[in-house]
Amino acid sequence: MLSLWLVVIGILIGLATRTIAGGKAYGSVADALLGVTGAFAVDWVLGLFNHTARYWVDSTVFTI
Repeated sequence: MLSLWLVVIGILIGLATRTIAGGKAYGSVADALLGVTGAFAVDWVLGLFNHTARYWVDSTVFTI
């Protein structure tokens, strides 16, 4: 369930970050894949720091 949630957050954040950051776009698919990768990386890093309360807000803010 957590993996599915990270994929959804990653896609949405990847697409939203392009609007926030601006610059040269790589395309919607690439932005979504970068967002998913970032969401999983953030979840992994938070796990290293024993961050027990992994809410969607934490993943969203850190992924952006």
